[in-house]
Amino acid sequence: MPTLIQASFARGEIGPQLYGRVDTAAYQIALRKARNCIIHPYGGVSNRNGLLWCAPVKTHTYAPRLIPFKFKTSDTYILEFGNLYMRVMRNDAHVTEAAKTITGATAANPVVVTSVAHGFSNGDEVFIDAVVGMTQLNGRRFKVANVAANTFELTDQESGANINGTAYTAYSSAGTASKVYEITTPYATADLDTLKHNQSADVMTLTHPSYTVRELRRTGHAAWTLSSPTFTPDQTWPTTVAVAPDVGAAVTVRYRVTANSEDGEESLPGLHTAAAKTITAVTAANPVVVTSVAHGLSNGDEVYIAAVLGMTELNGRRFTIANVAANTFQLEGEDGTSYTAYTSAGTATPTFTRITNSAATFANTITWVAAADADKYTIYREKNGVFGFIGESETTTFYDANVSPDLDITPPRQRDPFRGTDNYPGTSSYYEQRRVFGGSTNYPDTAWYSQIGAQNNMSVSSPTQDDDAITATLNALEVNEIRHFVPLTDLIALTSASEWKISSGQDAAFSASTIKQKPQSYWGSAHYKPIIAGNTVLFVQENKAAVRSLGYSFQIDSYTGSEMSLLASHMFQTYTIADWAYARSPDQVIHIVRSDGDAVAFTFNQEQEIIAWTTWDTLGGFERVASIRPSSDTTDDAGYFVIKRTIDGRTKRYIERTHTRRFTDVRDCFFVDSGLSYDEPLTITDVAIGATTVITSASHGLSNGDYVDLFDIVWESDFDDVDTETQPDQLNRQRYLVANAATNTFEIQTSAGAAIVSSAYNDYVEGGTARKAVLTVTGYWHLEGASVVALCDGNVVTGLTVANGAVTFARRFSRVHLGLRYIADVETLNIEAPQGTMQGKLKKISGVTVRMKDSVGLFAGNDESDLEEIAWRENEAMGDPNALLTDDKYIQMPESWNTNGRMFFRQSAPLPMTILAVIPRFHVGDDDLP
Repeated sequence: MPTLIQASFARGEIGPQLYGRVDTAAYQIALRKARNCIIHPYGGVSNRNGLLWCAPVKTHTYAPRLIPFKFKTSDTYILEFGNLYMRVMRNDAHVTEAAKTITGATAANPVVVTSVAHGFSNGDEVFIDAVVGMTQLNGRRFKVANVAANTFELTDQESGANINGTAYTAYSSAGTASKVYEITTPYATADLDTLKHNQSADVMTLTHPSYTVRELRRTGHAAWTLSSPTFTPDQTWPTTVAVAPDVGAAVTVRYRVTANSEDGEESLPGLHTAAAKTITAVTAANPVVVTSVAHGLSNGDEVYIAAVLGMTELNGRRFTIANVAANTFQLEGEDGTSYTAYTSAGTATPTFTRITNSAATFANTITWVAAADADKYTIYREKNGVFGFIGESETTTFYDANVSPDLDITPPRQRDPFRGTDNYPGTSSYYEQRRVFGGSTNYPDTAWYSQIGAQNNMSVSSPTQDDDAITATLNALEVNEIRHFVPLTDLIALTSASEWKISSGQDAAFSASTIKQKPQSYWGSAHYKPIIAGNTVLFVQENKAAVRSLGYSFQIDSYTGSEMSLLASHMFQTYTIADWAYARSPDQVIHIVRSDGDAVAFTFNQEQEIIAWTTWDTLGGFERVASIRPSSDTTDDAGYFVIKRTIDGRTKRYIERTHTRRFTDVRDCFFVDSGLSYDEPLTITDVAIGATTVITSASHGLSNGDYVDLFDIVWESDFDDVDTETQPDQLNRQRYLVANAATNTFEIQTSAGAAIVSSAYNDYVEGGTARKAVLTVTGYWHLEGASVVALCDGNVVTGLTVANGAVTFARRFSRVHLGLRYIADVETLNIEAPQGTMQGKLKKISGVTVRMKDSVGLFAGNDESDLEEIAWRENEAMGDPNALLTDDKYIQMPESWNTNGRMFFRQSAPLPMTILAVIPRFHVGDDDLP
């Protein structure tokens, strides 16, 4: 009887168009179906992670956008962006404001809560907890209504219906109400898909062609600000710039002074404050005309406008003036037709200082008021209409002893390329210590780079300096929108139709004179943020129906790639990609949300040559996804999803995340959706043995009559005659009755109330946990009315329904993982011989050896209509659940002759399944089919 082995599933599920390619290496390591599975970098296939319920979204009528924010390893957040708002999630819950103390709650319809000077407003969302008596309110979210100074009513978070508390237990005392923290944003629902984000340290840059650039800053868990940056140097300029001749005559001369920071950033020219001109009128015209009586300015002068009332659009800006008359001047190139009408006030201050009584051989002293944080100052003098460098000063004066101006070094000129509708950039990034923007409506194929080390400084000089800001347009046959910048050794620009390499060449600083832009390929990118996996860029193709790679090739000195989804193109044949995110650890899985509400898991590990695709489904639909490590206490990245579910006949949207698959005890396995766990271990610090047995656990909170399960207590070891060390079978994995409970100690007894005599036990060494066993678990209001399944102390419990936010069991459990059921299926391709072919021949698989890792519970058969449950229990102690198996398991298959020789495996229980290899035993018919 021949046998074969499929030792890897590194290609995952492949499309029907490849079912005939039995000649390829990919066929030998692929699957016909991988539903609700992931492929690991080592090639094994597992059922997917369960989904931990985190929170409801604010509004259940649409899916908000999820964006990750990482301040540092210990502070990671998921930001929920919806219509004109942003909420913050940390440690799998929404961040809330300071809690307000509850002093009363009525058992009425609606429930009315008393909280003195609570400060809430109608429509606010609050989280209530720690109420004594009316515990039905605890751990729930409500919207407040009919607010008064000291009271408010509770309504349903999703529907807004009154909370009927007539059947609730009477309020006794205590409790808190905490408002869900939220800030206002300008972003409408329709624009969330194309909102781009890019983070550096604690600042996230948000860009969209319909909105000015915003910067999101965090100063605390519930302290976030969203502001528009000003694209000017951070270094402030000097003021009260003045000049006085040491030797007088009748020559007119003009000077400019700038301030330089310690890190080298140069300010814009300082102001001749004493020469400020009073503005008395401004026209909302094109160009803007300013009235300032007897201003004395000339064509080409630059002025700084401030303090205008009404037409505030002019404030804080510099303008070159033209068409000067005695009392008016125009602001060159400034279209004010859409500006607010001028009402009063304002000043126009020259950005230079001038005297008319200098000697021809200059001997003048320039002075100014110091600028904050300035390290030194640079002085320029005008020659032939151009200001050139004449010297520097570390004080606030400079003596011009007829220095010849260097016209190759000129003062910086203010520039804000993003001012005005249709000039807002659509994307941003960082490269070579510059911040880069691109993709505006007016200039879709143009990129703007800040000055070096100064991310908001778009100033330029004439002639251009190497550290000046840069403007560069992609010179191509078509005008294509820049959608993403990806900083690698080179800067990659992904447009709507092509991919570009931007660099300065070898051994050259990145500047306007050295920039090189070369197209690499012509596929085009969708708006979804590209993923960097190792040194490879992955991006969604513009049609949203394929995933492509882009990586550098030394052989051709260019960037090249391939279609990563080619072997699984059936997954996007009818449906498109709606969102995606990359979970780097532990399995390098890219979570992709599809337009039909299913999800796709794409495992990409270039080192191990893993390019594997699987599909995910749930009771509802996946709509959004983001990925980040949930907290500093966790090891793995998690995929956070917005999921649309129908619960008790109502449409609800929840934020849920992938649970870890790291476990060593079946009791800790979490394989349910929209699930929560009851698992509250109490740390044991001592066990006193003797005629009674007393456990020490600080502030344990247990009461007499409670039941506890004990685990992981370390005792003095036993040694057999060959010095094999073992732990004695004392107390662990057993249930006991609590008696004589004090604040930090309690006695354990048998269920009949008899003392546990432990005088003969080995001594306690360290560790251990005690878990309270309960009949009812609560906190499941989000699944009210739903049929659920649970893993209780490692045992599967079905036939459960959530009522009043709770589930009651027939017996007590101390570890419960409860949620919605999902099914994982693995089906192999048609069996094929390593030499010759078995295609078209009758075959019968009589049995299969399945090599498993940390698995328990499985159905197997030839197809999903002919499955049999595998007998699992072997050497477990009485009362223990089925143990996790890491070994081979031989399965007798239902005998059936067919032409395909496929094997089908199903995990329908909330238990783990990992298949490392399958080794079928099969018969091949003697004759080919007629």
